[in-house]
Amino acid sequence: MRAAGRHQSPTDGRTSDGLVVAAHGRRGILDLSGRRHPFQIQGRRLRPVCGDLVSAEARPGSETLIVTGIVPRRNQLAREPERPGHPDVLAANLTRIVVVCAPRPPPDLMLLDRYLCAAELMGCEPAVIWNKSDLEPPPRDLADEVRRLGYPFLALSARGSAQPDGLPALLRGHTSILVGQSGAGKSSLVNALVPTAGADVGDLSGRSGTGTHTTTAVLMYRLTCGGWLVDAPGVRSFVPAIDSGARVADGFVDVRGQAQSCRFADCRHVEEPGCAVKAAVAAGTLGRRRYASYCELLAATTRTGAVHPAR
Repeated sequence: MRAAGRHQSPTDGRTSDGLVVAAHGRRGILDLSGRRHPFQIQGRRLRPVCGDLVSAEARPGSETLIVTGIVPRRNQLAREPERPGHPDVLAANLTRIVVVCAPRPPPDLMLLDRYLCAAELMGCEPAVIWNKSDLEPPPRDLADEVRRLGYPFLALSARGSAQPDGLPALLRGHTSILVGQSGAGKSSLVNALVPTAGADVGDLSGRSGTGTHTTTAVLMYRLTCGGWLVDAPGVRSFVPAIDSGARVADGFVDVRGQAQSCRFADCRHVEEPGCAVKAAVAAGTLGRRRYASYCELLAATTRTGAVHPAR
């Protein structure tokens, strides 16, 4: 992803394009051709997130830039809020979503499936990491299942390694985000990839006047291997906000493959007659765990009304 559309820092009254690398409410940090500038938002409707390309202009006597617009997003990773309202957008313009699991806490496979679904619906390349492999190797059935779906699966440990094996190659050239449960070790992986991440967090938060509470901040780092990495807070639950026109089944590659043989084009694969998906489950060619996960997410999106106009 290009960091900036213009190659000079803005002077008073002039507009430049910048990449949002930190967002805290109405403030954050922009990257303009490798230089960082604090920003504020003009207007209440703008909600820039990490990965957004935005228009910003300088004001006399202030180092802080004013964000005046957001370039249309290619995609966005968004979740349904716990209370009715707008979807909570975590990051934008992603090309890879990396789900981090670990032996401690025990992996939540339903949460894993939901992130994989979101990646498919966004047009991103999913991948799964088993972190803390020094404590316990990955379950073979999990690794086999992920690879059968066609996704990369890496077992590694951030402990004692400056560059965990295979991870730089997985992220190279991508705008990636690390997601997963709290305590899975995402921050340790970020620190292994970006040794200055801790210092950057303090610097970015201090310059924008928002404090250093990193557990709730979303931050973005340039990788020496090439590409960008977004570090998002861990979560306990996740219901992806689905754009109108998309279906939950489109995000489950194994369900989607079987659905092509369904009797009805609008089959939901739950109670309809002649459903090829249900037949595949009964025959053992589609895993019962994945099918149950699909049904649970379908029910969750129905309860929350998690369908929104495409952006």
